Amino acid sequence: MRTKYYLNAIILLALALTGTTSAVAQDDAINIALGKIPTTDLSKLPEPNFKAGDPIYFILVVNKGIPHTLRDLVSTNPETGEKNIFVCFDMVSASMREVCKGVLKTPITDEDLNGKSLVYTVIPPTIDMNAENTAAIEALLKGFAGKYGSDVELKVRLTNFDTKAHAFLRAPISMSGWTGSHWDQYYSRFLDGKKAAQRQRQLDASENESLPQSAMLDAVTERQVFQLAREEFSGTHRLYKVAFFDRDWTYYRNQFGVLTGRGIRVLFMMKRLDNGDCEIHYTMYARQDHIAGNQFSSLSLRWRDDREAIRLVKCEKFAGLK
Repeated sequence: MRTKYYLNAIILLALALTGTTSAVAQDDAINIALGKIPTTDLSKLPEPNFKAGDPIYFILVVNKGIPHTLRDLVSTNPETGEKNIFVCFDMVSASMREVCKGVLKTPITDEDLNGKSLVYTVIPPTIDMNAENTAAIEALLKGFAGKYGSDVELKVRLTNFDTKAHAFLRAPISMSGWTGSHWDQYYSRFLDGKKAAQRQRQLDASENESLPQSAMLDAVTERQVFQLAREEFSGTHRLYKVAFFDRDWTYYRNQFGVLTGRGIRVLFMMKRLDNGDCEIHYTMYARQDHIAGNQFSSLSLRWRDDREAIRLVKCEKFAGLK
């Protein structure tokens, strides 16, 4: 038995089918478990010792000695209208919603429904970006990623939406090996995919957008900013053009009302040297300290609060810029 690990829950068929909430002393009717190997022979499950990177399987077995099958555990999710056997996962992070997943592959066949057992892959042993439950895998890994510094407990609930009956599992997981683990690499693939999709959306949007023009016309200051920016980004980017985001300077004063300087937001049209991406940077502003009267110091470039305010554009947009 694995009761001390909270990994093997035994419930009565009456509980799963009718919503009975009291326990009755009789033979086991349904076994549910979490394991690292895909087997319906619960006696073959090793002692639970989940750690970051392990595959996780949800296992359900109906006792062969009773006349019921998986068909009797099917219910309808009121939010989606889907009919299935549902398992809900607490995604570890308090900021994330619980995800309830139908564990029979769709379309569901009579052979599936007439069966006595199932194995549902919660997290597969290999990185499969086309898995049927990809959204649930991503959500679970996102929860784990936010807790990589400390051990966590995965909470799993077999639920019948029609009868409101539930059975629970709790799986303690050691997160000490998260960095570089299979889970870490898997989640990174999801992040890479989102970045690639966002990148493509920006590139597609840039086709119908004009390049920004300077809101302030000051050729002398523009040349000075261009030289400073070329020096700032000389090792990482090729600079094509600079422009002023603001129509005029913003003047800064201290708490006594004394003028201390002025600044103006600038943007840069550049091409990355490492991957060839063309970008418009909204990441800096030009600053001059006040000296006296109408005198200001030489220009300097300062980072704005958002250093990631960068928009991708198709490189054809920069054709002809100097």
